[in-house]
Amino acid sequence: MSIAILIALYAAIFAAVVGAVWFVSRELQVSRGVGRRLRGEVAVKVEKKATPLFRPQTVKSPFLVWIQELFLTDSKERQGLSRNLHQAGFDSPSAPAIYKSTQLFLAVVLPVGFVIAMRFSGKELSVFKMIAGCGIFLAMGYLGPYLFVKNAGKDRQTKLQDQFPDALDLTVVCVEAGLPLEAAFIRVGGDTRVSHPRISEEFRTVTEELQAGRTRAEALHSFANRTQVDVV
Repeated sequence: MSIAILIALYAAIFAAVVGAVWFVSRELQVSRGVGRRLRGEVAVKVEKKATPLFRPQTVKSPFLVWIQELFLTDSKERQGLSRNLHQAGFDSPSAPAIYKSTQLFLAVVLPVGFVIAMRFSGKELSVFKMIAGCGIFLAMGYLGPYLFVKNAGKDRQTKLQDQFPDALDLTVVCVEAGLPLEAAFIRVGGDTRVSHPRISEEFRTVTEELQAGRTRAEALHSFANRTQVDVV
């Protein structure tokens, strides 16, 4: 089997999978809309949007918007992925779509690269070995970003675990000196920017949420849910 035929076959399979996912997701959305109308629910859907902070909360790239609408239609899955990416230090609104597009890109490029490398190396592999090799590289391309984000999240949690006690001590000192808690967060977040960058970033986020109108309890609970660190 020639390399051109293998590449064309792989591209056709990939296109078929993407098309099937798009078709199924569209049909599910249509069926949910029909179900809501049959149950007599209000046709106009009012979505609750999170209060925007000072950083943009929308995805601007048309390509990333397309990826998000095609592969991240489940809100729970998207929220879970966003939480995992934030724990790894990727808090951009575009991070989930970039993560998914990276998975898809590597799942295509690595198998095709394997086929091309085998072709130019002069080694003759059977069709079964070629397909098995493509499957292995496809799995590597798809699982690679997941493992990277998981390891980065564990590393960041470890650093937050180590840095939080020092930041908490500084916060207590500021409060005992007469500063309100919100002002203490601002002061500690600024003073620890170099020595404790991870916790400084989280204190900045808490401060932004408080300034955006969230209550102190909501901001602190959000802090704990984002970090998933026991001491926090």
